[in-house]
Amino acid sequence: MIASYAGILQQAQRYQAQKKWYRALSQRAAVCMVVDERPGLGPAVLMIKRAERTGDPWSGQMAFPGGKHDTDDEHITATALREFEEELGTTAASLQRFGRLSDILARPYRPMQKPMVVSPLLFSSSAEITPEPNEEVADVLWVPLSLFADVQARQEMQWQRNGVPLRLPCYFYEGKRIWGMSLMMLDELMRLINCPE
Repeated sequence: MIASYAGILQQAQRYQAQKKWYRALSQRAAVCMVVDERPGLGPAVLMIKRAERTGDPWSGQMAFPGGKHDTDDEHITATALREFEEELGTTAASLQRFGRLSDILARPYRPMQKPMVVSPLLFSSSAEITPEPNEEVADVLWVPLSLFADVQARQEMQWQRNGVPLRLPCYFYEGKRIWGMSLMMLDELMRLINCPE
């Protein structure tokens, strides 16, 4: 059993996310985590499956709309909203930010680059979202948060980093594997939901 949609919004407004002290010295990125009450699903989060693309370190993975901060972006929230519009081909005018999760240090794209700090931002929507994804996105779907409350649904996968095999947690939804940074964000969102009132 997870909190109601209204309860999630309330908990997020009280939540103290951790911000990396060195983020001003790093590359910045943001993702747009849209949470909504969905028919038949309950509280759910909007996710994308990234298209298979050479050179993309997250090629083919389940993720949230988002990307790197541009110098033209007024602030990190503007980054998340711009990327939402670019990737989903729809306006972000109906989105309202209601909270944030802790910054995550992502691996740099290449050696000698600055590290990248990713800020997961939480949004609600006052209107139905009708995506028309661009070429970077292979699929768009709502994933029920109840999935991540089910300990029986949590599985393990094997992955290699620099030739070293690692066992990492993952979930499957509609045949798609959710893991890595996206799952780190979802795990924190579930901790937020389960915080005592």
